[in-house]
Amino acid sequence: MRWLVLLLLSFKCFAFGIMPVTVEIGASGSKAQQKFTVSNQFETPLQVEVVPLQLEWKDGRYQAVPADEDILILPDTAVIEPGASQAVMVRYLGEPALSRSKAYVIQFNQVMTENSQNEQADGSLVSMAVSYDAVVTVAPNKATSDLQLASAKSLGDGQWEVLIENAGNKHGWATKADWIIQTDKGPVTIPGKEIANHMDATFFPPLSATKTTFKLNKDIAISRQLSLEVKNTN
Repeated sequence: MRWLVLLLLSFKCFAFGIMPVTVEIGASGSKAQQKFTVSNQFETPLQVEVVPLQLEWKDGRYQAVPADEDILILPDTAVIEPGASQAVMVRYLGEPALSRSKAYVIQFNQVMTENSQNEQADGSLVSMAVSYDAVVTVAPNKATSDLQLASAKSLGDGQWEVLIENAGNKHGWATKADWIIQTDKGPVTIPGKEIANHMDATFFPPLSATKTTFKLNKDIAISRQLSLEVKNTN
């Protein structure tokens, strides 16, 4: 999914960056905002445009829609000098009384300038730009995620079609959990930082179920039904 990965659309990769890339904020008060830092490693000024999108869960997948009414961005455009950085404040202005969390993508888009032009072998110029996406989750007080395996179907060759249920009222990151598999030789733990190598979906909406593919290493043998236990999901 475009909004869960860093898009590198330029030969001048990592010439600008943002921090943080994922964050959770509150729905009201001082907790309903987050400062991002955009840094410029180009040798010339960098112009960026910041755009908010809401991630809506429909028909088993995320869809990005404009979120200008919910998210205030200051500034939403900036020119950053070489070697300098720019603070960008993101504030949630939507419904404060949430029953479940909401998810947004903040796009930091490089505006087409000389930094986004690459000279080809024939001397022609191709304009390409870099876009970074940050995921912002807005959660009510004391919200929790609760990821669990609802069902599993073997597809053969160590692959399983799994249904992961999030019974909590907050979005759940697979990368923030330990995944324990019961194998023929005993339990095997896959840490969150490695789970993206095994499972296609890693960001689960609240109070819903997500179908995805789970891939096992060749050295993991399971002769019966797949058993997954999820720990430390918050």
